[in-house]
Amino acid sequence: MKKTLYFLSLMVLSLSMLAGCGKASHNGHVDGNWEIMSIENRQDGTVTVPDQHFIALYLHVVNLFPNGISGNMHYSKQEQKISMDFPYSESESGAAALRLYGIYTNPVVFEVLKADRKQLVLRTPETVITCRRY
Repeated sequence: MKKTLYFLSLMVLSLSMLAGCGKASHNGHVDGNWEIMSIENRQDGTVTVPDQHFIALYLHVVNLFPNGISGNMHYSKQEQKISMDFPYSESESGAAALRLYGIYTNPVVFEVLKADRKQLVLRTPETVITCRRY
């Protein structure tokens, strides 16, 4: 009887731990680690190929590496738009750092042109940013 009660208690405890609150991603293929392959300036057609610049998108957070810039993100699947706000990048040096990633306004809204398991293409009125998943 003691073994059965112990086993049942252990099972209930295990199941209650598994049912803890976890936040699942609802961003689909947008979430992940992305390497920026090119940034096209839509005004003059120039294309910049940054050397090892990365964007990490998870849930409601965006991180830009290697500069370590963090911000808030919202993805609308219906509108195919990602809005990003970098609240700690309001200074001129912060704005210059964001420009290295093709971000010329803060906050910024990107139109998602393509998002699959391999590629992410984002467009603003100023730029088209092409990324690959890594």
